[in-house]
Amino acid sequence: MNNNAKKLLTVILSLLLICSYVTINVQSDEEGKILIYALPGELEEEYSHFSFELVSTMMWLGSTTAGLYGLDSYNNRLHSPALAAGEPIIEANDTSMNITVTLKSGLKFYNGEPLTIDDVIFSYKLYMSPEVIYNSMHFFLSTWLTNDSLIKINDNSLKFVFSKRYGHFRTLLSYPILPKAQFEDRYNAGDYNYSDITGADINSAGPFIVENITSSQIFLKKNPFFHGTVPKVDKLVFQYFTDADDAITALKAGEVDVLDPFFNADYDTLKVLDSVNIDFISSFLWQECLFNHANGFLNGSLTPFGLAAGSDPSDYAEYGKYVRKAISHLVDRETIVDDILNGLGIEANTIVPKAIPGWDSSLLFRNFSVETAKNYLELAGFNYTESFGSRDFDPLVIDDTNNLFELYLLTPSSDLSRVAWSQMLEEELPKAGIHVAFNAIEDWGYIMPITWWVGNPLSGFLINETHLGGWDLFFFGMSIQEGFDIDLSRMYGDGSSPAFLSNVINSGFYNLSMEYLNELDRTNQLNLFQELQALYYEWEPTIPIIYPVSVLTTLDTVSGFDGVLLVTTFQQWEKVDCTRTFVIPSDPLPSDTPTDDGSSSLSFLIPAILMFALPVLRRR
Repeated sequence: MNNNAKKLLTVILSLLLICSYVTINVQSDEEGKILIYALPGELEEEYSHFSFELVSTMMWLGSTTAGLYGLDSYNNRLHSPALAAGEPIIEANDTSMNITVTLKSGLKFYNGEPLTIDDVIFSYKLYMSPEVIYNSMHFFLSTWLTNDSLIKINDNSLKFVFSKRYGHFRTLLSYPILPKAQFEDRYNAGDYNYSDITGADINSAGPFIVENITSSQIFLKKNPFFHGTVPKVDKLVFQYFTDADDAITALKAGEVDVLDPFFNADYDTLKVLDSVNIDFISSFLWQECLFNHANGFLNGSLTPFGLAAGSDPSDYAEYGKYVRKAISHLVDRETIVDDILNGLGIEANTIVPKAIPGWDSSLLFRNFSVETAKNYLELAGFNYTESFGSRDFDPLVIDDTNNLFELYLLTPSSDLSRVAWSQMLEEELPKAGIHVAFNAIEDWGYIMPITWWVGNPLSGFLINETHLGGWDLFFFGMSIQEGFDIDLSRMYGDGSSPAFLSNVINSGFYNLSMEYLNELDRTNQLNLFQELQALYYEWEPTIPIIYPVSVLTTLDTVSGFDGVLLVTTFQQWEKVDCTRTFVIPSDPLPSDTPTDDGSSSLSFLIPAILMFALPVLRRR
C-alpha cells in the first residue's frame, strides 16, 4: 500500500470514528437520584404478588403496588386513603356490615391506562380465587367476603358486603389493585401463574415500576402516573447479598445506601462505621413468659387466701393475680436489655408491642424488686414470718421441702438470650420464697409434646392440681400472629383444654381485639384497645419481658425512612430521599425524528465514504 492509499485510509477511519461518536437522535441527558438498598439472601425467581416466599421480595414488590387504603406514617401508621378518595362509608348492624369505597378521580396504572372500579373488582376476584398458585390471601379474605360480596355502584364506587362485622376491616381494603386488562384473558383461560420472569406481572399503581432485573439486582424507576406524592428519588436498586459482611463492606465503601434490618448484622460492627446513621426500630414482636393458669398457685385457688375464699374462680382469681405480679417483679428487664441484648430491646409493659398503634406508654413496666414481689405474695395470703421465721430470710434455705410453693420452668433452647433470662429468673424466685424444682432448657422436639399435646409430661414431674400439664412458667416469644385470649373468663383453665393452655390461641392480640371488641369507629377502637391493655396490665395473665428492636443502618445522606413500616414491608418509598445521583440514559428517538437541539447526524456519510474509497483501495 503506497503513501496515498495510507493517507486515504487514515481519512476514512477518522471519518468513521467521528461518525461513531456523533449523537444520533437522542435527547439531552438529565441527572437523577438513585437509592441502592442492600437485601439479604438471594433473588428468588418468583416475581409475583401470589407466589413470593421471602420477606425481602415483598420489600421491593411493595414499592410497585397500591391499594384502596394503606398504612401511613403521617397517621400514626394507621390506614389512610390511597387509591380511595376518602374514608369509607360504613353501614353496620350487630352481625354484618357494608363498606362503600369511592376512587379518586383520574387514577392510572403504570402504563397510563385508567384505573377503575372494574380493576378493583377483578383484583379481589383474583385474591379470592383458590386456583391462583400459592394464594394464601384467599383463605383470609374468604372469612368475610366472596365474589358476590363485591357490588359495583358506578364506575367510581364499590360496596363490599361483609358476612360479619370486623373491626379491622381496613386491612382487607389494602390489597394491591392490579390491571384487569393485563390478567383477565389469562384468568379466563385458566392460567393462574402470574409470575413473568421479567417482572411484567408486578407493576400496578405504586410509586415505582420495574425497569430491569438481573441475577442479584432489582432496578425500579419512578412511576410517571403515580397517584400520590411524586417520589423524591428517580430510581431504586435492590441489591442482594448472601453474606452480611459483604453488605457491611459495601455500605462502608459507600456502594450501597441502606442495610436492611433483616441482615441482623452485628451491632458492634455497625456502630463504629463512619458517615452512617443507626435507627432502632420497634418491631411487632415481643418476648414473654407464659403462666400455666391450671396451676393452683398461679390461678389463686391454692393460695392461702384463695383456699379460704371458695371454689369458684371469681372467689380466688384476684389472689392468683397477685402471685403473677410478684413473679413479674422478679424479672430484671433493664439488665436483660443492657447486658444480654446489648441495648437492642425495650422493657415491655404489656404484650402489646410498642410499634402497634394504640400502645399505651402510661403503663410502666414492672420494675425489678424483690420487696415488691414479697408485698404481692403477702396480698395473696403468704406469711414469711410463719414460714421462714423472718421476712428477710436467706434464699439459700429455699428447697423442695422449705418454700411457699414450687414451680417448673420450661425454656426453649433455640434462643440463647431467652435462656439467659430464664436462668436469671430461676435465681431470683427463691429470694421471694419460691422453689424452682426444675428448669427444662430443651429443644422444641422435647417441648412441643409437653405444651401443645401433653401426651408426654416431663419425666419425674408431679402431675396434679398444682402442676397440671407438667410445667408452670414457659419462656416463649410471641409475635402478632400468635397471641392470647382476651376473654378473662378463660384465663383460669380447668384442665379441659388439651394442652392446658387455655389462654393461648392462634390470633394476634391486636387483630383479635378488633374482632372481639367489634368496634368500627377508629377513635372508639383505639380507646377500647387501651382499656384492654390496662385490663391485661392489671391482671398480668402472662409476663411481658421485652420488645426486641431491629437495626436500620443508612448512610447519613439518606432520609425519610419509617423503620416500622419498613420492617413490615409497608414503607412509603415515595417519601425516601438521598443525595446519590446518576445520569439517566437518554432514550433514542425514532431515526426520522429531528433532535431537540437541531444537531444533525453525520452517519449518512458512512455509505458515501465507503462507495468512494473501496474502488480506490482496490486499484491500489
